[in-house]
Amino acid sequence: RGPWEVTFSEVGETVYRPLSRVEEGASFPDLTDWAVERQFCGTLRYETKIDSAKSCTEILRLPAAVDAAEVFVNGESVGKRIGAPYCYPLPLREGENTVEIVLSTTPVYLTPDPRSAFTILPPLGIAEPPLRCRAAE
Repeated sequence: RGPWEVTFSEVGETVYRPLSRVEEGASFPDLTDWAVERQFCGTLRYETKIDSAKSCTEILRLPAAVDAAEVFVNGESVGKRIGAPYCYPLPLREGENTVEIVLSTTPVYLTPDPRSAFTILPPLGIAEPPLRCRAAE
């Protein structure tokens, strides 16, 4: 498991811009303050490379995610989730594989309504490292 590159794209944009890099073993940043300050509405993308000795399918689990999450392996979507459990098949080919986790946010940071002031917002982004495990054979 390599480092995770964290990028973002505002609604209507097609280009992702760099935001953070999470080294192996490091904590994932809570992006809530960043989102509030810039009134963020869009998508966050977490990308890493995984080497596999053989073609196999594993399971990727996001221990804590918010809003909608979609996972891509080598450019192909392997699933979308809008609630727990955030578990996805992880079809790996022999050699290097690219894994992307894309989180779509709600517009609460961009256009808060008067009631939003009373809402406790959960942490934005992936709060804990994603977990990989073997799929049942």
